[in-house]
Order: sequence, then C-alpha cells, then structure tokens
Amino acid sequence: MNDTTVRGTIERKRWLDARARAVTQFADVASLISPISAEIDARLDLLAFEPERILLIGAWDDGLAPKLLARYPQSELWLVDMVDGFIELAQKNLKNNNKIKYLKSEDLPLPCADATVDLLVSAVSLPPYWHWQTFLAECRRVLRPKGYLSLATIGERSLAEVRAAGEEFGLGSVVHEFIDIGSLGMALVAAGFADPVVDREWMSASYSNLKSFRRDLKNLGAINCRQDRSRGLGPKTRLRLWQEYLFVPQTRVSITAEVLYAQGFAPTGFAPKRVSRTEQVLPFPRRQP
Repeated sequence: MNDTTVRGTIERKRWLDARARAVTQFADVASLISPISAEIDARLDLLAFEPERILLIGAWDDGLAPKLLARYPQSELWLVDMVDGFIELAQKNLKNNNKIKYLKSEDLPLPCADATVDLLVSAVSLPPYWHWQTFLAECRRVLRPKGYLSLATIGERSLAEVRAAGEEFGLGSVVHEFIDIGSLGMALVAAGFADPVVDREWMSASYSNLKSFRRDLKNLGAINCRQDRSRGLGPKTRLRLWQEYLFVPQTRVSITAEVLYAQGFAPTGFAPKRVSRTEQVLPFPRRQP
C-alpha cells in the first residue's frame, strides 16, 4: 500500500494524559510488555558489533533497559520518554546509573544530533501521533552508518474482537487504528534502511470483565485517540449489550494482539534524512478489503 493519506488526526493531549496517568499503574500491564522486550533482546544475538551508544524510546519499559545494560556493559544508554513520570520511574528503577542519559521528547524531531547512535530500540512505546515515515526518517538521521534499528509495535489486526463487538452495537471504534505490516515495511524502505525485515507474532490475554480490559488499554496507550471519535461509548443500553456480547457472565474472553517487529541497518554513503516538524496524523489508512 503506497497511499499514505490519513483518515483523521490523533488527539495528542489525550494520549499524553493517559500515559501520564498510567505511571502509577504500570505494574499491572508490565507482564504484557515483557515478552515483547525479551523478543527484541533475543534478536540482538545476531548483532555483530558492540554499540557505543544506544537510544531506547520508552522509559516505561522496566525490562528492556536492564537487558540492554547487561548485554552491552560498556555502552552509553540514552532513554527517551514523552512524560516526566516514566522518566522519574526509570531513574528510580535503574538507580541513577551514570551510563544512562534521560531525555524527554513529546514530539519529533528526536533530541539527538545526526549520526550519534549505534543502536535504536523501542518496544510498543511510540506515540500514535508520530507519523511512521517521519519517525523512521528520524531514526535514519540519528543512526550512524551501519547503525541498527529494532522495534516492536502493535499491528492493525489487533483487538479484532473488540472492534467487531463495537460495530455490532453501533458504538464505533473504541481504539484508534494501528499500522499494517505491509505499510511498516514500505515505511522502512522509504526511510532508506538497508536489509529491512518485518515480521509478526500473535499474543493474547484473557479478561473476565470490561473494567480490567479497559484499564489495560488505557495503561498501554491503546485507547481511541482519534479527534473524530465518538465522544463517549453511546447509550447505556448499547454499552451493556456490548459488554454482555464480549463478557458473558462466568466466562473469560481472550483478546488478541498482532505484534509487528521491524529491523534494519542505516546504510553508508548517504546523507541522513531530516525532519523539521511533527506530523500529528494517523500512521496510515486502514487497508481496504
């Protein structure tokens, strides 16, 4: 899919507010993130060089940063997040390690000079208001020649059960759109990465009630942040029917997520691409059947 026209914009403040509120409840969803962090860490086994400087986007992940420090004890780690609370939490958990530099950046460009990073990683931590092509161009800019990018994000086929239930009862979408695997691969190529690889895995979590499910959505930043979203979930009757449709009494519902992994090298011999502004738009339109 090469059409990158968007269908709506993301409400930046709503996502940032939800992320800030999630600081005190992050432990509730850390177990959902840890397998993804472990997979990203395992993929670094094939990396044939020792990075001098690592950029980790997402201070909320209390598992990946220690793994990176243990794997590369001589490296400097730059840790970026969008809200102060997660930076403070990371400083506490990582005990103010002098090899770590903390950076706050709500918007693009990334707070790094050109060609200053050897390894850039992120585990489902990217704000939905960052345009994918803009973000990947920024990754390309800050990486040194032959630097490596490895990230994970949520794919467009995630939460299909929830979307279907919402459509069934006229409630509209309760989560915003995510990027599809084909568009992610194309964005890597467009940003100029060499040897790009994109693949997927499926994860699931079970819930017994709507409250706990919605709590996890908020803490993970997967709530509906579209500016053109329906304000509220609709009449109480439809909301009750939707809840009963998903969460039949005395049963547990399995909610599935598509996790996309993307890797690529910064090539040599080409000037890095530059970004001068943030594009607050949805990543890509949803693929039409």
